[in-house]
Amino acid sequence: MKIKMKTKQIFIVCVLFFVSISSFSQNYIPFVKEGKMWTEKTSPSAAPIYSIKTYQMKGDTIILSNLYKKIINSQNTISCYIREDTITQQVYCRQNNGYEFLLYDFALQIGDTLQGEDCITVSSVSTELFAGSIRRKICINYGFITEPMIWYEGIGSNVQGIFAPKCIVGAYTWLLCYLENDSLLYHDNLQNNDCFILTSTFSLEPETNLTNYSSNNILYVKTDDDRNYSLTIYDIYGKKGYKGNFSGNFEMNFSYLPTGMYVYKITCQSTKQAFVNKIIIN
Repeated sequence: MKIKMKTKQIFIVCVLFFVSISSFSQNYIPFVKEGKMWTEKTSPSAAPIYSIKTYQMKGDTIILSNLYKKIINSQNTISCYIREDTITQQVYCRQNNGYEFLLYDFALQIGDTLQGEDCITVSSVSTELFAGSIRRKICINYGFITEPMIWYEGIGSNVQGIFAPKCIVGAYTWLLCYLENDSLLYHDNLQNNDCFILTSTFSLEPETNLTNYSSNNILYVKTDDDRNYSLTIYDIYGKKGYKGNFSGNFEMNFSYLPTGMYVYKITCQSTKQAFVNKIIIN
C-alpha cells in the first residue's frame, strides 16, 4: 500500500513538473506595452546617408471599438496605432490614413508566410535570451535584403523597420536600441555607438587639443585653438535641450535641465568634425 502511495505521489509530482515547464515555455511576451521605445538607424538608399529615428509607445486611443497604443515618432507626432491579440499572438498596425495591416504574427511556424505577405517565409523558429528575456526568435527568408530578417517576440524585426510593412523595399533600416521605461535592454553598437545621436561620422582630430569633462552638472570644454565650435545637448528621447556656439574655453551649468542622462555633441564649424559624449544631470 505504501509503495502504491509513493508511486502515485511521484507520478503527480512529475505531471506537475512537466505542466509547469510547458506553461513556462509557452508564456507569451506581449508586443503592446506602455513605455516601450525603439530607435532605428536608417538610410534612404545604399549610399551612406544615415539618420536615427525614435519611436515611443505612449498613450491609448479607441478606434472602431478597438483599443490601440499610439506610436510617437522623433518629431513628436503619431506615426501609427498598434493593437494586439495576445491569444493569436498577432500584432496589427493602423496607419494615419485608416489602412490596417497585420504587422507581426509571432505564432508562425517553419514554412509559414505572413498573411498577405507572400514575400517572406519562416525558415526557422527557436528561443533565445535577448534583451533580458527568453524570447521566441523567428528567422525569415526575405528575398530583397542580404542580411537575415529576425523577429523577436515582444520587440519586432531587426531590419526593415519595426512598424513598416515587411514587403516594402527602398530603404535600409536596422534596429539600433530597445528600451522599456527608459531602461536600455538592447543596443547594436556595431551600427552606432549611441542610441540617439549618430557617432559613426568624423571625430575631432587629436591636433585640435580639445578636452571636455563634467562635474556637478557643469560641462567644461577646453581647447588650445580659437576655432568656432557649436554645442548641442539632447535628452534620451533625442529632443534638443540646448544649442549654442563658443570659441576657446567654455563652461556652462545645466542644472536647469530635468535630472537624467543627456548626450552632447561638439562640432567644429570649420571642419564639420564632431565629438559626442554623455553627461548626467543630478
